[in-house]
Amino acid sequence: MPIPHALSDLSVRRVLASSVILLAGGIAHGGTPPTLLLRSGDAAPANIGGTVTGISSPGVSVSRAVSSGISTGVDDALLRRSPFGGAFETVLRSGTTLPGSQGEFLAFRFELLVSNEPTLRASDTFAPINARGDISLYAVVSNPDNFGNSVLGTYWAPREGDPQQVWRQLSPFPGIEGGPPTNGGMLPAMTDDGAYVGTVQVSNNFESPFPIRVDDEGLRLLTGGSVGSIAYNRHGKGVVNDGIALLGMNSAGDLTPLVVAQGSVPGVPDARFRFNETSIAGDGSVAFLANIQGGDVPSGERRGVWSVRDGVLSELVRSGDEASGTDAAFSLFRSVSAGSEDGVVFGVRLRAISGDPLDDEMSEALYFSDGVSAPTLLARAGSQAPGAAGGVFGRFPAEALAINARDQVAFLAVLADGVGGVEAGVNDAGLWAGGRDGIDLLVRTGDTVDVARQGESPDPRTVASIIFNPIQSLADNDRLGYTLEFTDGTFAAFETFIGTPPTACAGDFDRAGDVDLGDFAG
Repeated sequence: MPIPHALSDLSVRRVLASSVILLAGGIAHGGTPPTLLLRSGDAAPANIGGTVTGISSPGVSVSRAVSSGISTGVDDALLRRSPFGGAFETVLRSGTTLPGSQGEFLAFRFELLVSNEPTLRASDTFAPINARGDISLYAVVSNPDNFGNSVLGTYWAPREGDPQQVWRQLSPFPGIEGGPPTNGGMLPAMTDDGAYVGTVQVSNNFESPFPIRVDDEGLRLLTGGSVGSIAYNRHGKGVVNDGIALLGMNSAGDLTPLVVAQGSVPGVPDARFRFNETSIAGDGSVAFLANIQGGDVPSGERRGVWSVRDGVLSELVRSGDEASGTDAAFSLFRSVSAGSEDGVVFGVRLRAISGDPLDDEMSEALYFSDGVSAPTLLARAGSQAPGAAGGVFGRFPAEALAINARDQVAFLAVLADGVGGVEAGVNDAGLWAGGRDGIDLLVRTGDTVDVARQGESPDPRTVASIIFNPIQSLADNDRLGYTLEFTDGTFAAFETFIGTPPTACAGDFDRAGDVDLGDFAG
C-alpha cells in the first residue's frame, strides 16, 4: 500500500477544532495569551536538519511535557519537549530502524478526526504524552518481507531510554496463539506510571483484540483471552465485549469489570446493553452510549447515556426524555466523553416532543451532565453562537469533543452558512469552550494571528483551519495544545490554558496552582 506521508497532503488537513487563543494583531476571543511552540520556518533539531514545514496537533500533559510530529518536506519526525521546558528533541525520525524492529519508521499513521464535511476532512498524528514525557505512537513502518509494502506498527518512547517498537503487522506477537497481528488493534495510550497500553489483533480473530501493556518489566497481555473492542479518551480505554460486559482500563493499565451479568440493564427485566461509544476518565470512571435490547421498553426510549463511578452504574439520560433548555426531546446520542470527577459531556440529536423529527437546523445539541441534576444545555444548532457576531450554530462534529477533570469542555462547531456574515469554508467554524455556567468563542477560521516571537517584527497570518486531537491535547489542569494552518500553507503550534491559568507559585512547574508530585514528574 502507498505510504501516507505525514503532512504532505494539505488538502486533507482542513481540521477545525478546539483551541483557546488571544489573537495578537487581530480579533481577540476568550482565553489567555498562547505560547508559540513551533512554526513553519523554524530550524529542525540538528540531527534532522532543514526547516519545519508541517506540524501536527501537539500532545500536552499537566506538566510542560509536549509531543509533536513535524515534517521538513523530506523527513517526518516525532519531537518531545521535557516537563522542564527547553528546546524540542528528536524522538524518532523517518528512516530510523530500531533494534529488533525489522523495519524502518517511515511516517505517522493518520486517524480520521472530523468527517462528513469536505472542509472538515482531516487526519492527524497520534502521539499522546504523559507528565513524565513518555510517548506512544501509531506509525507506518517498512516491511522488507512484504514486497516493499509498508505496514502499521506502534512505538513506545519512554523519556529515559531508547524508543521501542511494540508490534508490527505481519510479525508474530509474543504470547498470542493463532497467527500474526493483522490490524494491530486501536490507538495506544500512555499511563501515568509510564507504561504503553494498547491492543493487538490476530489474523484468525480480527474482531477480538488482545489488551497489552509494555513497561520496564517488558511486554505482557492484560487478559488471558481477547476482548471485543477498545474505546478511548485522553487517559485510558473502555473495553467493550460486544454487549456481554463492559470493563474499564484505567490510567494504571488495569482491567476492571464495570458492568457484568451479561450486560443486563438495571431495572429492566430481560434486557441487556448493546454498547456503543465508551469513554473512560483518568480515575477509572466510565461513561458510555448504549442501546437497550429486549425487555418491555418502548422503541423511542431504548437509547441512552450511562456512567459508572466507584462501581455504581447510573443512567444519566434516555431517548424520549425532555431535553432541558429546549422544547424538544432526546433522540439519537452521537458522542460522549467522561471527566475524572462527575462530569460527562455528550452530543445528541433532538426530536419534537410529539416524536416527529426536527429540521436539521435545530436537531443537534451538546449537553453537560454532573450525574445528579438535569443535563445542562451547552449549545444547540440554530441558537446564537457566543462571540460570532450574529452567527448561529449549525453542526457539532462528534469527533471533536473533550472534557477534563475540572469539567472544562472544548468543542468544535460549524456555523450556519449565510447567517451573520458567515461564509462556508472561510469563517464558518471555530472552537468554543467553558462549562455549565457558559461558553465562549476561543478561535475561528478567518481570524488573524501574529506568529512573531518576542523581538521580531509582526507576522500576521489568516487562519484557514485548526488542527486538534481531543484525545491528547486537553490536560486536566486546563492546558491545551493545538496547531493552526494558515491560508499561505504554513503552520504554527501553540499551547495555552482554558480560561484563567492557575496562579503560579515557586516550584509550581506544571502551573497547577500548587506544588505536588506533578511538578517533579520524571
